[in-house]
This record gives sequence, structure tokens and C-alpha cells, in this order.
Amino acid sequence: MLYVVSKPHCVLDAKVPKVEISTQSKTERQAFYYAINPELKAPFYALCNGKSLTLFEANGQNLSKEFLCEELFINGFDNETFALLKQYLSTSIQSLKQTLAQDSKTPKKPDTWYLARELPKAILSPKKQAKSRYFGCTAYFTRQSWDIVTQNIKNFTDKGDVVLEVESSGSFKVLENGRNTPISYLE
Repeated sequence: MLYVVSKPHCVLDAKVPKVEISTQSKTERQAFYYAINPELKAPFYALCNGKSLTLFEANGQNLSKEFLCEELFINGFDNETFALLKQYLSTSIQSLKQTLAQDSKTPKKPDTWYLARELPKAILSPKKQAKSRYFGCTAYFTRQSWDIVTQNIKNFTDKGDVVLEVESSGSFKVLENGRNTPISYLE
């Protein structure tokens, strides 16, 4: 059993290589019943037979992903396949639902991608707004014109990244990829 944030996250069941671990197999059904046990209620369950690892969503018994073990072990686990498995197995279900809802069947970019980004070119004549606007409590955002903030958000984010803007009321405006329009509000 894997736990994330002290909650059951994934039931793991290891089998020998000759055992079938595909959808609707006897072993898949057994792992499913472990996962939906009222005392566990794990959102995922996984089976591994040494050749492949199958990851299922307990809600609906959907096959989320099948990983070939030899792909997981390439370059000493330093590969996209292992990064995707790690994302599934180490991310809380709420965060994972948000990530998967954004069609993220590929792993998130590593921190090195963000850290290696070059600084954008300076905006020599920033756009002034007709009326003053509160950009949040962070000094960086409050002292910059919106075109500078937008350029930096676009430069330092990737598809699916979420940027939170603090509102004066203490709530957050969720921006995605530097769009000026809010996607949703969180209180």
C-alpha cells in the first residue's frame, strides 16, 4: 500500500511473470477489491509481474496506464516513463485530478527546465493602465505593469501550469499560461 499525505493512494500487488495482470483478469479483480475495501478506499491500484506494471483507477476500474518494466529501468530510472509513474504514485489525488483534467498524460517538466529559461527581453516602454489596479500582495506584481507580468508568466510557465494571483480580499485568482482572464476563484 502506498500512502500520500497519510491517506491510502495505491494498492500494489506483485505477481510472478507468468501471471496475467491485464484488465478483467482474476488478479486485476482481486487488486480492485482490495482498493475499494471500506477501510482503504484507495483511488488507484497497480499490478506488476516483472514484465509490466498496470495502473488502474479504482473509480470505474479504468486502466490508467500500462508501463513496460524495461522502459521504467532505462538510464537508471532517469526517463519520462518513470517520471510519469512517479507522478501517478506520489501526487495527491486532488492534484492529480487537476493535472489529468488538463490532459497531462505526459510527465511534468523537471525543475531544471524552468530554471534554465532565459530572461525575457526588457520592455522599454511598459503599458500604463488607465486606472490603478491591485495586482496582489507580492511586491513584484504590485510594482510591475501588466504587460511585464504577462511576459514573465508566459516565459516561465508551460502548458498546464497554474499561476495564482492574490486578490485584496485574500482569495486567489487562477491564471493559466499568462491569460489575463481568470479561470476560477478560490476562497
